[in-house]
Amino acid sequence: MDETPPSGLRREEFLDPDGKLDYRPLLLGIQAALQEANPDLVVEPSLQYIITADYAFRMADLSATMGQDLKPTKSDGAEGLAMTVDAGDHDVIVLDAAIIEALFSPLMTTMVHLIHHEIGHAHDHATRRRSGARFLHQETFSALRLRMFPLAEKLWSEYHAERRSAGTIQGQSQHAPLLVKFMPILVGDISSAIARHRMHGSIPRLLDEVSARVCALLSFAGYVLGDLAGTGSEPAMLHADLPGLIAAPPLRDLWQPLMEALDQLYQSHGRWESSVAFIPLEGVLVDLFGRLGLIFSERPQGLWVEIQTRG
Repeated sequence: MDETPPSGLRREEFLDPDGKLDYRPLLLGIQAALQEANPDLVVEPSLQYIITADYAFRMADLSATMGQDLKPTKSDGAEGLAMTVDAGDHDVIVLDAAIIEALFSPLMTTMVHLIHHEIGHAHDHATRRRSGARFLHQETFSALRLRMFPLAEKLWSEYHAERRSAGTIQGQSQHAPLLVKFMPILVGDISSAIARHRMHGSIPRLLDEVSARVCALLSFAGYVLGDLAGTGSEPAMLHADLPGLIAAPPLRDLWQPLMEALDQLYQSHGRWESSVAFIPLEGVLVDLFGRLGLIFSERPQGLWVEIQTRG
């Protein structure tokens, strides 16, 4: 079987004088091709790449250096091998060396898409720096928004990066199968967290446990929503079970509002004056928590949580 990459990328064309793979011209070539195909893609000259054979170790080292908690994804069927780190005045894209090697294999298109997705994150960060929306997370939030804004921002981040990069996978979705598989796990995990709450009685612990699982859901959903928006695909084109998933609880009647709130953010990207831009999306997430059994309301004393019992 012919395993020549469809792009014609050949490893020998990117070797340095010592015969080692020179990552820089390879990545800059891919970056230039993506910018040519997507003229509105913002790539700052300060963007840096780190290629590492030990991704987990490198991320731990960066965490210590930058004072950030940069943990690679490794759960729910997803294993992270790439991350875009906002270093303040520039971005750093960290890639496992296996991604670069796979560019010279039949997986080339998938790897180019992965790199495109990470550059999409850098575009988001660069746009925020230019527009003055860089410090949204430092605003003062109500108790409810303190819970919802980080989740909304996580959903936005993956949606935006995937919507910008969806063209490189031509209407496919690597995360639709993960979302379909994860949903029943999520429902079971939330039920278990509520059951444990009856034993320990700690609302903060319950909220932390449920929020962590919802965050995983939103990560998968962000990719899928981005794929749909970026290519104009119908859900059934991405996965046969996706239409049924979004028509059933807890996503029923929430999928369209999620799409609309995210599209509103996308269309106004670069013109956000504050985190108020995220409030419509946060409202949909409040509804999602209600579907999962946690009904929020704000009172003078702070955030009130009503735990819905299920038969």
